[in-house]
Amino acid sequence: MSEWLYRVTKWWLALVASIIFVLFVVIIFPEHAGTGGSASGKQAAIFSPDLSLWYSPGDLYKMAGALGNEGRRLYVWKHFTFDLAWPVVYLFFLVTSTTWLLKTVLKQKGDNRERRLRRLNLLPLVAVSFDLLENVSTSLVVSHYPRRLPILARMAPFATLSKWIVVSLSVLVLAASMVIAIVRVFHRKEA
Repeated sequence: MSEWLYRVTKWWLALVASIIFVLFVVIIFPEHAGTGGSASGKQAAIFSPDLSLWYSPGDLYKMAGALGNEGRRLYVWKHFTFDLAWPVVYLFFLVTSTTWLLKTVLKQKGDNRERRLRRLNLLPLVAVSFDLLENVSTSLVVSHYPRRLPILARMAPFATLSKWIVVSLSVLVLAASMVIAIVRVFHRKEA
C-alpha cells in the first residue's frame, strides 16, 4: 500500500488535497465540529468525545443523558455524516502531502532505515481507523442510552486517545518532511 501511494501521488494531487482540506476546515468544520448535536445546535453536553484527549465511560454516559432524545439522534446522525467525511478529508490531505514530501526527501532505493521511514506515509490510515472506531463506539453508546454498553463505553476513550496520538505523529512526520524539504531547497540554492 505504501509503495502504491508513492507511485500514484503527484505534486498536483497533494495540492488538490491541501485545497480541499483548507476549504473543509474554513467552511464546513466550524459549523459541525464539537457541537453536541442538540436540537438548537448548541453544545448540550459537558464535553465532546471527538475533541477530548481522554474521558471516562461515566463522562460518555453523562453526555448522552445531557443530549436528550433528539440530541442523541442528531449526535448519531452527525457521526454518520460529518464524522465520516472529516476523516476522509484529513486522510486524503495527510497521506498525499506526507507521501509527496517523503518522496522528495527519501531515496526509493535507500538503505533499510530509509525504506522503513518511507512507510510513515501509512500513519494517517491508522489514525483514521481509530477515528472510525471512536465514532462507532460512541455512537452506539449514545444511541442505546440509557441502556449500558460497558465494553464499547470503555473502548471509546482508548480509541480517542489512540486517534489523537497517531494524528499528532502524522502531523509531526508531515512537518518534519516539510522542514527537511525546505532546508534541502535552500541548501541547493546556496550551492
